[in-house]
Amino acid sequence: MSEFERLLRRIERTGVETLSPQDRCRLLSLAFMLAPAHQRLGLLDDDIQADVIRARHSVQNDLPDGLREKVEFFGEDTVSAGITVQCNVMYGRLSKTQRRAEVGALMREVIDEVGIRDDLLSLGLNANVGSGGSRLSQEQRQKLALARCLVKRPDILIVNEAINALDGEEQAKILERIVEDCAHCSLIWIDREQCRRDCFDTVAIMRAGKIVDVQDGAAAPAADAEAAVPEDSLTEEMRVLLDIPMLQGLDPSTVKLLAYAADRQEFAVGETVFREGDTGDSAAFVLRGAAEACVGGDEDGGGRRMLGDIGPGGVIGEITLLLDSPRAATVTATEPLSVLMLSRDLFLDLVRKDQKLGLSVMRDLAQRLSDLTKRIDAEPSG
Repeated sequence: MSEFERLLRRIERTGVETLSPQDRCRLLSLAFMLAPAHQRLGLLDDDIQADVIRARHSVQNDLPDGLREKVEFFGEDTVSAGITVQCNVMYGRLSKTQRRAEVGALMREVIDEVGIRDDLLSLGLNANVGSGGSRLSQEQRQKLALARCLVKRPDILIVNEAINALDGEEQAKILERIVEDCAHCSLIWIDREQCRRDCFDTVAIMRAGKIVDVQDGAAAPAADAEAAVPEDSLTEEMRVLLDIPMLQGLDPSTVKLLAYAADRQEFAVGETVFREGDTGDSAAFVLRGAAEACVGGDEDGGGRRMLGDIGPGGVIGEITLLLDSPRAATVTATEPLSVLMLSRDLFLDLVRKDQKLGLSVMRDLAQRLSDLTKRIDAEPSG
């Protein structure tokens, strides 16, 4: 930003004509990064839009021969290999602010009208999705797994939290379609989240692994958030982990794997969980109790700097999950402490299965680093 501010001051004094070719390119590169549908700064009026369109034609017509094979342009008779099928059909990308559902419906209508639906389906079904679907999102993998089951037209279909990576509205739509499509078979739907009970003949309520109530589906009361996730039906680990900001938005099946695969450990008051400078290969999720983190100081505790207290739902030593580095702080139990210890190998394995976990951890670390920096800056010097 300081470079651009310097250029603006120079332009105000001497005009754009005095800028060097490098500075002019720097300003142009900034303009080319503008995405009007996202930034919505109101800078592109009708005249500028017309200029941009004319400039695009000029670029296409005047492109040097040595660059013609390196630039792809949209065309009725061409396909751009570097972008998705949707972008080829749309001649561009959809922005987050556009009405995606309406645009999607219009695209499907055009595709059917042109008669290329089968070709597009064949293209998609032959796409390389990576080992175990690693190139697909968690939502796409769940949809694909469910579609595989439905294609087999089974006599009994058991859906066990199989679409919990999707948002509630999409889950409801899929449930409605499955109920309609599976009229020929027995459908068993297992879910901790809120769902329509009137879709089923019988509703069984389970707590702690046992059936505690059986209701008629049509007469069953509407499920609410409290009833959908009964508190005592979850283990202590699951209850705490589901509330940890770092794990918000993850597939519950990933959180469940973490709860059951991590090692539960107990620490007495005054016992050290991690020591600053030690080699680390694990992080700890606090289930019960409290601990304090500090840095620096001698063996007797003199000169230590307190970083803060850690309670239930807190995470200790998470930097170790991403970096092969020594412990950044000493963490000591201030109350009887119960934690789930997660090894780096287990964490990386979970990230490979659910990429949202890695993104959630990095987002949480960035926020905590920002908060810590602000707190340090606010402290008086000396």
